[in-house]
Amino acid sequence: MIKKDEIVKVGRIGKSVRRRGPQNRLLVTLPDIDLDSVVKGIPFVVDVDGIFTPFFVTDFEYLQSTVEGAQYEMEFEDVDADEATRFVGKDVFFRTADFQQYVGDESMLLADDDFVGYTVIADGNVVGKIAEINDSTANALFVVATPDGKEILIPVADEFVTDVDDDNRSITMTLPEGLINLND
Repeated sequence: MIKKDEIVKVGRIGKSVRRRGPQNRLLVTLPDIDLDSVVKGIPFVVDVDGIFTPFFVTDFEYLQSTVEGAQYEMEFEDVDADEATRFVGKDVFFRTADFQQYVGDESMLLADDDFVGYTVIADGNVVGKIAEINDSTANALFVVATPDGKEILIPVADEFVTDVDDDNRSITMTLPEGLINLND
C-alpha cells in the first residue's frame, strides 16, 4: 500500500476527453519533465477513494505549455471511459524515490499551492509566511506576508532554496542581497 509520505504531487487531472474506443483520455497538467522516460519507467499515483493507486500510462500526447505547466492527453492502463471521468480534478503523484530517479529534485515543484502557509526563512531570520503563489508572470513568485504587514515578492527559484521542511512547514532560502528590502 502506498502512503501519503511516500509520494510527491506532480500535477493535476483537468478533464476527461472523449475519444473513439473504450478509453477516455485525461487532460493532465505536469511540470516540464521528460515524459518519455517517465512513462516507460514509473506509474502515476492517483487517490482513488482514499487509496493511493498506481496507474501506468499506455499512451500520451503533448498538447501545449501553459502557466501551470505542460498539458498532455493521457490514457491510463485499465481505466475505461466510465472510470476516467472519476479522475477529473484529482491530483497526480509519483512515488518520491521514482520522482528523484526519473525526474530530479523536488524543488522544481515549488510553485505548488501546497506551500501556501509555509514560513520563509532567509539568512537565519523569519521573513514571513507565504500568502499565495503568483504565477501570472513568466516566473512564479512567492507572495510573502511579513510580520509587520508588508508583502514581499520572492522568485520561486531552485537556486534560492536551501531546504524545505514539510514537518515544520518552512522553506529556508539564500536570497540575493537587497531582495527583501526592494520595496522599502
